[in-house]
Amino acid sequence: MTPYFPYKNCLRIVLGASLLFLIEQGHVQAQAKPASTTGYSKASYKVSQTGTFFKTWLIAGPVAISTDTIEPDNAAQEQAFKTDIISGVNVVAGKPLPPVNIKEKNLTWQLISSSQDIIDLDSIYKKKDYVYAYALAEINAPAATNILLAIGSDDGVKVWLNGKLVHDMWMPRGVVKDNDLVPLKLIKGSNQILLKIQDGNGGWGFVARIPDKAALSTQLSIAAGNGNLDKINMLLEAGADVNAPDENNITPLMAAKVSGRDDVVKLLLKKGGQDKPVPSAEVLTDNLYKVLKGKISPGIAILVAKDGNILYRKGFGYADIKNRVQVTPDTKFRIGSVTKQFTAAAILKLQENNLLSVNDKLSKFIPDFPRGDEVTIHQLLTHISGIHSYTGNDYFLDRVTSTISPDSLVSLIKKDPYDFNPGEKMLYNNSGYFLLGYIISKVSGKPYADYLKETFFDPLGMKNTGIHYAGIKLENEAKGYAGNSDNYKEALNWNMSWAGGAGAIYSTLDDLLKWNLALHSGKVLSQKSFEAATTPAVLKNGTPPSMKYGYGLGLNEYRGQATIGHSGGLH
Repeated sequence: MTPYFPYKNCLRIVLGASLLFLIEQGHVQAQAKPASTTGYSKASYKVSQTGTFFKTWLIAGPVAISTDTIEPDNAAQEQAFKTDIISGVNVVAGKPLPPVNIKEKNLTWQLISSSQDIIDLDSIYKKKDYVYAYALAEINAPAATNILLAIGSDDGVKVWLNGKLVHDMWMPRGVVKDNDLVPLKLIKGSNQILLKIQDGNGGWGFVARIPDKAALSTQLSIAAGNGNLDKINMLLEAGADVNAPDENNITPLMAAKVSGRDDVVKLLLKKGGQDKPVPSAEVLTDNLYKVLKGKISPGIAILVAKDGNILYRKGFGYADIKNRVQVTPDTKFRIGSVTKQFTAAAILKLQENNLLSVNDKLSKFIPDFPRGDEVTIHQLLTHISGIHSYTGNDYFLDRVTSTISPDSLVSLIKKDPYDFNPGEKMLYNNSGYFLLGYIISKVSGKPYADYLKETFFDPLGMKNTGIHYAGIKLENEAKGYAGNSDNYKEALNWNMSWAGGAGAIYSTLDDLLKWNLALHSGKVLSQKSFEAATTPAVLKNGTPPSMKYGYGLGLNEYRGQATIGHSGGLH
């Protein structure tokens, strides 16, 4: 669905009962055939099969990005993406495919067939991270012709056509159908399509097809809303109907108007676009989630406010599928890493009261922490400490459903070697924020939960916000789900003692609105503290890292306007 957002300068709070990409993505029921598969076998498609997703591929992998136990940083991941082992495969009809040789190891090709549109490599390779794989198929054309290949990937993707690189997209992202449109010049007969799909962490998979007229029209509306002139021209040349509405009855011209894309409006009018009235903002927003109406699906709650006035406040889908409890604007959600801004604000509040300084060393609060005299509170707040994130350890998911004490988790964090020297790089890190929550308790003399309640939640009237814990009985709490539209199941249920200052808070739309209004109006922090929280971190050598991050807040831009915020996710 295209996120048409009709208001500028607005606060948007969106809470989902499950990770949204899981609703879109689903899971693969894959079957692998022996390596003796000959030729392309069923991984063969006709150019006339528009709109049909390619569900069968020859796949070789996985290839680890690094043999080290430490998670590879962004530079190492990008270098692995740039380095190619192969750019094509010599496929001979009736003969087995030659294996892919890497580091004196042969990777054989397996014929993989999926019951879903998306090829879920996580299912095939048992959820490996920081790896890549190759996928091979052919497209047969009765004559030379030009087409578009539509691809979605998690994460990076390269595409070779008949041995020539035609597409290269390195970006951490989830699978979105038709996300990339790749122009292909097919020759008569067999055309080889080779993909390289590289994974960071989390999900791993891809989806591909030759888009039909309906898919081209949908992509045209998306491109119009995003202001992508090159993509618009490409889609129009490929036959997209300039006036065709998408699934929400929004034409490309409407999408351009809603998003304030004046240059796109002019282009589409020149191309024959019909100028029709744009639906109301409420109708536009409702349309984004109408797919959930009447569907037994995990839900979502949305709030939009401008200048403190609520413009939109609704819920869709289910908070509890088994008991048929629907999501409402009052549903309580675990907000995950949105918690980090509360932890950062608590640290700054303690600094305002002269109880600590962001320049203090970690060793001041945890004297026996390894290399603690090299790490500052500032570095913990900005993810540049180099301390390894405990949530990335193999044991984490096996233990996260059981209670752990703060001291025990700190002891586990101490055992991990540093990912890099403090201050030299940036790597998003839950250990740093758990340690900050631990420090808040030590300095204030109160449990982390009590300090936040007394300092922020009670004074701001956030009556439906607190620290989640095992056994808590919350009215209207959303459960988490995994699966797909055919089979949702309750997801792994974290014991939030493992999250602490990194992500243990639950809240509601209205309470988060109260927090945002207070944080940005000086009712939470002093002006000096707020400016510090919204200043991007720099590394020890004075250079900015790739991610702009302050104290518990991500700093970005949208259409030239500064944005401040933070996402959060749990199973």
